[in-house]
Parts: sequence; structure tokens; C-alpha cells
Amino acid sequence: TGHSPDTIESKDTEFDLASFGISSLETAFSISYDALVSKGLMTMGHLCEKFCKNPAEILKINGKGRIKEGYDGDIIIFDKNKV
Repeated sequence: TGHSPDTIESKDTEFDLASFGISSLETAFSISYDALVSKGLMTMGHLCEKFCKNPAEILKINGKGRIKEGYDGDIIIFDKNKV
């Protein structure tokens, strides 16, 4: 997704002067949900694996990507009605 955070100040200015871009992870997940899950092409569980479990396994990051005892408690709450 090419995550590159910006400060509030770099965004809260005149349009032509503001840093370009959008919050890519949130956008990528929402677009993927809308294009795949809501159309029945993928389950929510499968989409979550693609965004959470699989990257942690590929990068060999222990304790991430799953809700499991001994893993970090980093979760995201997603409201499918606000996509």
C-alpha cells in the first residue's frame, strides 16, 4: 500500500499546498471489502488473512496477524456499513 504518514499540518492547509495522497491501508481494505467481500467473491475471514496473517507470515513477524494467546493485541474495528 505504500504507507507514508504525513503530519496534520501538511494536510490541513490550502489544497495546492497540502501533501498529496490518502490513508492507503484503510482505503485498500475498504476497497477490497467492497470489491470482493460485499460481492461474494471472498469471505471476510479470507480478506483478513490477506491483510493480517499472510503478511506477518511472509515477513516472519512473530506475535502478529492473529488473535491468539501470546500474540500482540493489535486489532482493527471495521464497520461494514460505512464503506
